[in-house]
Amino acid sequence: MSRGVTLVVTVALVGCNPAGFTPTSASVGSATAALNDGRVTDGIIIGNALSTQSLMFNALTTHAEANKALTVHPLADETYALVPVLRDALKDPAAREVFGYLVGCALGAEEAVHWSDPDRPGSGGFEFKGAAGLCRSWAKLTPGTPVGAECEQLVSACLLARNNRDGFHVPLSVRGNDSFDSRLAAGDEILAFGWRDRSSSVRSLDPCHSPQAGAYRECGFQAGEVRRCTPGQEVSVAAGAPPEGRCEEAPLGGVDGKMVLRVCEGVSACDPRSLAVLGASEGRECPSYPHRPTVSFSCPASGTFNVMSGPYDSDTEGKVDLGEEHGGLAKEEEAYAVREGAFFGTLFDPGALSYQVEFQQGEQLIWPPPGAATKPVYRRMFACNDSRYLDPEAYAHGRSCSRGDCAAESLGRCQDVCAGSDDRADGEFRDCSSETERWELPLTTFLHRPCDLVPDKEAKRCLWK
Repeated sequence: MSRGVTLVVTVALVGCNPAGFTPTSASVGSATAALNDGRVTDGIIIGNALSTQSLMFNALTTHAEANKALTVHPLADETYALVPVLRDALKDPAAREVFGYLVGCALGAEEAVHWSDPDRPGSGGFEFKGAAGLCRSWAKLTPGTPVGAECEQLVSACLLARNNRDGFHVPLSVRGNDSFDSRLAAGDEILAFGWRDRSSSVRSLDPCHSPQAGAYRECGFQAGEVRRCTPGQEVSVAAGAPPEGRCEEAPLGGVDGKMVLRVCEGVSACDPRSLAVLGASEGRECPSYPHRPTVSFSCPASGTFNVMSGPYDSDTEGKVDLGEEHGGLAKEEEAYAVREGAFFGTLFDPGALSYQVEFQQGEQLIWPPPGAATKPVYRRMFACNDSRYLDPEAYAHGRSCSRGDCAAESLGRCQDVCAGSDDRADGEFRDCSSETERWELPLTTFLHRPCDLVPDKEAKRCLWK
């Protein structure tokens, strides 16, 4: 029995923004930073839903002049109001989508870039929020000064890692050379993801727009850390009450205010009617401990769960000190143990674009016509897959190709083109090579399950040994 492991979650706001961006009049892009009471937890867990089609064809990164301008101007409001080629590029919806992910990769969670359509004055604007913070210096760049090769490599790899042909929105664990950036190491505390079932946002993490009460509402909850357990074992979590059904025993944890709990299977939060719900409590299980929630459940086959919390009344505040029995915090490499592959190179090279995209009068103009090019769209971007995928070529094609075109060149097995990684605790690949170049800063992605990014009908593509 373990009663000494606790987690403190302060619910100072009713709900949160799991997608990591805030709308003005509209929103594009998506990024997830692990936030808990204003504190960024270890490691980088970030969302994957950038349209492959948008990444390949947009008036920003696949427009030579705009591509060049990106890297010699700061990621700042003034740039996207005053530099014509960049200001006008964002009129293209595909460019706005890519830019949202670019800002999410480069800047930190407290940073953002704003843009308004110059052709529609007074119509509001867009806010693109940071998340991963892989190149914070880009926000302070002196105009005319190149952003630097390290930033180009990290942000390019992040963008390619986050692309998704099928529109799934799943969490990625992103790791890299932590001697260059300590945040690229795997973390010891990770929050539950705010999307579920590949493409459904968890509504329970949104603010309540009117007062609501109880553990079964779809708003006003906060995500908690991902936790581990032994499949099939009985697990109890509580905030100031004994384990459910054993009310004569000593309490686990504590509570300040009237709080509720919801337990979800896996690495994602859940809504009340989801099949992922393992249990919920409004604090009535033990009569001697009113408003002190406790939940007991059988550990799922995945061996992972997370505990959401919120005030009983959505317009109040409270705090839980979560105690648990037969569970504990999951480290990043435990929750995301499937090494998918690595992404490396640079997409910020105007001379290495196979297509030129312009946006005129509400339409994209693409030259040469899509499908006519014989090389990847970004000829200096590369991907490889872990050798445990039985058909890495098929997996790679579905990962970063769409309608006959590919964003990057697939180089097959990472073990053949990157330095070995088995001796590193985090398992990341380093020093990957294409035919003519060596790339020192690849990013390695890890999934919760091998087929998270593959449609059910294509399950053969993600067979894992």
